[in-house]
Amino acid sequence: MTKVVLITGGTRGIGRALVDVYLRHGFAVATCSSNPENARQLREAYPDEEKMYVATFDIQDGQAGRQFVKAVLDRWGTIQHYYFNSGICQDKSFSKMTRKQWQAVIAVNLTAAFDITQSVFEHMKSREGVKQIFFMTSSSGIEGAFGQANYAASKAGLIGLSQTLAIEGARYDITVNAIAPAALTDMTAPIIDRLTKTCRQENRPFPSFWQIGTAEMAAESLYRLSTVASLGTGQVFAINGETIERYQPALKGIYDLP
Repeated sequence: MTKVVLITGGTRGIGRALVDVYLRHGFAVATCSSNPENARQLREAYPDEEKMYVATFDIQDGQAGRQFVKAVLDRWGTIQHYYFNSGICQDKSFSKMTRKQWQAVIAVNLTAAFDITQSVFEHMKSREGVKQIFFMTSSSGIEGAFGQANYAASKAGLIGLSQTLAIEGARYDITVNAIAPAALTDMTAPIIDRLTKTCRQENRPFPSFWQIGTAEMAAESLYRLSTVASLGTGQVFAINGETIERYQPALKGIYDLP
């Protein structure tokens, strides 16, 4: 049987690195992009249609997302691994953030996950074998980050979605986990550049948190993680280069009011 992985947003950054890694390991790969030029470049890099399917559509178009999943199943008949990797940033301090910036990031990073994920989830419920779902979240969604109220809210939402689907998918042996990756990509490069300049001006050390690996390193670690038979479900993992860490679940305790 053909091994199939579906990766949204697979034409740049970590998504593109994931495409490369899974193709190298013998998978058939389906991915999508809203950018026709990025999609064209990926098709040219991998012209073998037996192994590669690239769709171009707006990730916010729910019907197009469902059609995308149907096209993948019509082509290969199965999806074993699924990564919701699409995402954008529109950073601004909360007081200055516009409603348009809020809605745009929530729409792409969270709401767009609904139709594609639901279609993949329904397929996985009816099949046997490996069934893995990964949501690409962020440390911002766990710890918050200045100027990222919209981004952090969207990524926190994906964690809640992943944990809920882990519960609902358990009876069907579907594992669902969230990944908070750190990698040098088009999205993080401007942040690192600004931070580097600030640290030089203020004569202070560069934060260890932003000493991150490449997208390729993150993708290799993600692939290694996906091969762990005892991975479990409902987890949140942090990946930086070759380092993989697991967030501990929040613990409740009695709070005595002062």
